[in-house]
Amino acid sequence: MFKKKTGVASLGKSLDYGILQALSRDYIIIVAVDSRTGEYDVSRCEEASRPILEGYLSSGLTFEEIVCRYAEDHVHPDDRDIVTSSFALGNIRDELASNDRFSLMVRIIDNDTLKYVKAEIRRVDERSDRKVLLAVSDVDREVHMDRMRQDELREAYQAVEKASQAKNKFMYNMSHDIRSPLNAIMGYTTVASDNINDPKMLKKCLGRIDDASHQVLGIISEILDINELEEGVINITEHTLTMADLERQIISTVQSQVRDKKLDFIVHNTDASNPSLVMDDGHVVRMLVNLISYSARFTEAGGNITLTINGTGALDPDYRRYTFVVEDNGIDRSPEQDSGVNIPIVRHILEALGGMLNIEVMEGKGSRFTIDIEFKLAAVGEGDREQDEEGSVNDVPNVIAGKRVLVVDDSQVSADIAATILGNLNAETEIASDGNIAIDMICSNEVGYYDLILMDIEMPNMDGHETTREIRGLHRPDAKTLPIVALTADVFEKTRREAFDAGMDDFIPKPIDVTLMKEKLVRFFK
Repeated sequence: MFKKKTGVASLGKSLDYGILQALSRDYIIIVAVDSRTGEYDVSRCEEASRPILEGYLSSGLTFEEIVCRYAEDHVHPDDRDIVTSSFALGNIRDELASNDRFSLMVRIIDNDTLKYVKAEIRRVDERSDRKVLLAVSDVDREVHMDRMRQDELREAYQAVEKASQAKNKFMYNMSHDIRSPLNAIMGYTTVASDNINDPKMLKKCLGRIDDASHQVLGIISEILDINELEEGVINITEHTLTMADLERQIISTVQSQVRDKKLDFIVHNTDASNPSLVMDDGHVVRMLVNLISYSARFTEAGGNITLTINGTGALDPDYRRYTFVVEDNGIDRSPEQDSGVNIPIVRHILEALGGMLNIEVMEGKGSRFTIDIEFKLAAVGEGDREQDEEGSVNDVPNVIAGKRVLVVDDSQVSADIAATILGNLNAETEIASDGNIAIDMICSNEVGYYDLILMDIEMPNMDGHETTREIRGLHRPDAKTLPIVALTADVFEKTRREAFDAGMDDFIPKPIDVTLMKEKLVRFFK
């Protein structure tokens, strides 16, 4: 079956081996070789490789000479030695002495293109290492796909590793930063207790405690921002307000932070027209506060941060274009290399709102962040209605006085705080420590007895969602119309959606923002 004369072979002849029939379609070249004499027979050769192989065969080269010539002409220089040594007859016998096959991945150069093939030597007869097959297959696509998968996995791993490092650093910084406001809260609480009869000192301590509490709340918000950033989801909630309103929100949010760092914070709002705008002010404020917080981190005491707001007409007459510029005179740094979350959060919000961010690092002068974004102009009269609602907050006692509110909360502290706030607004308050008690209290009183329910969500026995669904299912006229407002420390968007799905009418996060609670109550009681 093998050629008797060493080194002589021809194309087109085939060996009657069942294995060849099974393998022939999967290989470019199949050559039967006698590992002792070197006699060989080409059993398969695809059309593209025929001219090359015919040239070697017509020269009367031995099997090993053909291997060497092919390696010299077509194999990548770094693979040539291993190809010639691996397919030398002596090495073939050595390898097959203990194995029934062995293979080698080879890089070949085809028309200046690097490709991968797999060359495999296997026994024809499992009882003998003399009769062997050399089978070459094209694995270029598989290799490249595998490498692409490896690259993707490597990139994914690096991204996860980078995110993990950023989060670890952020959490370390937060752990460190949160101690300052906690220290202020604990310290001023002690000072207030020691000066309980000094109204001036007591007022000062309470003001400092309030500022520090907002700092802690800001840090928690940043942690929640990380979660939102990782989920890649942002929910838009629009309101109608003016740029002056937005300015006040920003100042009230950052004032304690810049004051504690002894920084000057200046706002220049050049938009004299001050029209009513439709925007997601919560995310716009969060975005600008993140930039201001970032600048504050790198600005030393005595430095300054400036927020400039410019408003101009947009191409679409229904919109107005705004440019926000946050500028500081802090130390040199590269925001792109920072491991914090401030800049990524800003980019994330802008992607959802349709704005653009430009970052300039001015050597020796600090940094400048420029945001360009458009807001829709409110319909005529819409802003006035909004302002009327805000104005009515000043008349809260008259609106809320005499209203009866049921506070459902298993935390005695939280329930007492809510009841105290409502009592100061001259509302009547009753407390239920869980959902079952709340339902019993509603059912035992006449229709319309309660004007509103503040409902905690996380409670034992029956949580706020289930309690709300039970109330809405009661067979009484006020079951569907009684306002139910979620009151919870879980402020994730998922929790907010679940509250509305359960039948609640609004959402107030803990710790309670008294101004926000007033606004919510006025809307329901007007």
